[in-house]
Amino acid sequence: MPTEIGLLGFLSFTRINGNEFTGTLHTELRRRQQVSEFWFHRNRLTGTIPTELGRLQRMLDLCLFGNRDIMGTIPEVLFNYPRLLRLDLHEMSLTGTLSTNIGRLGDLEQLRVSRNMLTGTIPTEIGNLSGLRLSWLHLNFITGSLPLNICDNVGPDLLEFLQTDCGPDDDPAVPCLCCSACCERSTNICSAVGTSLTRTAAKASPRLSPSSMVTVSPTTSLIAATTSPRLSPRLGRLQLHYYYLEQLSMFKRRDVLDEWCIVVLFLPSVLCVIKALMGWANSSILGVR
Repeated sequence: MPTEIGLLGFLSFTRINGNEFTGTLHTELRRRQQVSEFWFHRNRLTGTIPTELGRLQRMLDLCLFGNRDIMGTIPEVLFNYPRLLRLDLHEMSLTGTLSTNIGRLGDLEQLRVSRNMLTGTIPTEIGNLSGLRLSWLHLNFITGSLPLNICDNVGPDLLEFLQTDCGPDDDPAVPCLCCSACCERSTNICSAVGTSLTRTAAKASPRLSPSSMVTVSPTTSLIAATTSPRLSPRLGRLQLHYYYLEQLSMFKRRDVLDEWCIVVLFLPSVLCVIKALMGWANSSILGVR
């Protein structure tokens, strides 16, 4: 992957996912502080996650999943994004623990750190993420029970999907009373929770109801869901925003400033206001006559 990508002056979002790029994530990207979408997933990148990514304070959507040769720990700077909506580090080779600083991501809606080699326990600070809607924490080496304050957030329009290593039923690695789906590390199989576990979870958390659970049979594999998470409403609007930017970029020349895009977008509204003022002025003049 060329280092010159860091020289793109107007770079606001990147989508180079699903290719065969090799090499490492370049630190030159720290210069593009207006980047808000970072899609480098499903490539063959190696090395570690550079701490320089923490300088991209406008980040909304960070997806690095599927780069199986990226190793090391999750940099603490990734938990300093003030407006991050999605953090997807699924199916990599990350080690270490899930930091308690994850509680700083107040706007986070989707968290996926599954299929890594993370250890330790699930931090209780995840329960502070009131906007979290979808979470995949399974197939790691995490131990200990899921904190009960996370279960308090489970329910419709709250934490709608939660998947951990809460199987098998007789000896779960991560006992969980409110998970939507459970995985077994010995078999790497994930399935929806049974009705008995649903009833137990409903008693444990007042916000939980059976209608909030995924509507699939207990034997249905959820691997497809873990590889293609659905977008939450805010992320959906974010993708729509990027679509309009892409369409607008078709009419932009490289030497045109971004301010011109703002003029193009707001010009119809300005013309409507001018027309209304002219109509008001004409009616006033006629009234005087």
